Amino acid sequence: RDLPCGRTLYWRVEAVAWGGRLANSGEPGRLVTPPLNRPPGLTFASDMTWVAACAGADNPVRRDANYYGNPIAIAGRRYPKGLWTHAYPDATPADTVYDVAEMGFQFFKADVGLDDASGSGSVQFQVLVDGTVQVETPVLRSRQTQALRVDVSHARQVTLRVLNAGDGYTCDHAAWGAARFVKPDVDDPLDRAQ
Repeated sequence: RDLPCGRTLYWRVEAVAWGGRLANSGEPGRLVTPPLNRPPGLTFASDMTWVAACAGADNPVRRDANYYGNPIAIAGRRYPKGLWTHAYPDATPADTVYDVAEMGFQFFKADVGLDDASGSGSVQFQVLVDGTVQVETPVLRSRQTQALRVDVSHARQVTLRVLNAGDGYTCDHAAWGAARFVKPDVDDPLDRAQ
């Protein structure tokens, strides 16, 4: 269940017995994991093209994986979809910007916090609509999470911002779990999972 969705994976068997070792004989096996069930009316931010994206510590913004290439996890919960970013050492915001004009979305939703692989750190999250902060979390540390819900029904641009909480950027691995845009009158099954 922890394998990535919609991926082709290859495997080989290595057997050790009294008779000796059998390693990598024959062709590798192939396994295609099932795709993620994408509910109608939801669009994951990691599947969209952003206008701009930047992250600190010489990192790119990552889609559906953390710094180590593993699934994003916040406070023990794994997220097959989401964004990973890193704060800057100063007041520079780590922004991911989306153009959502005329896309018909009503809400942006996500669970935010430090990725569990970070070990420590402290970050603050903001969601801006057309340049104005609509929601801001308190400073979040390891194993803390907060669910965000922002009205984007009249938005042209939505900016997902991470700040370093004013204490440097060591281990500030910020994660946007299940970051998604939701159309009006959609029964969001991810709300029930929280």
